[in-house]
Amino acid sequence: MQTEKEIIKPACAEVNRPFPEEVVCPSCGAEVEVWSDEEEPRCTACGAELKKED
Repeated sequence: MQTEKEIIKPACAEVNRPFPEEVVCPSCGAEVEVWSDEEEPRCTACGAELKKED
């Protein structure tokens, strides 16, 4: 019988999945949903470039 320490997970078991974050646009104050995998997120209200919180 295997213990938890002996169980080996396949590499595909730990896939990073994108997740949404709510960000307030510094230009217009709109609350915008930004996904963690977006390279250059933009405000959907005014088009300003948004900075994601790391």
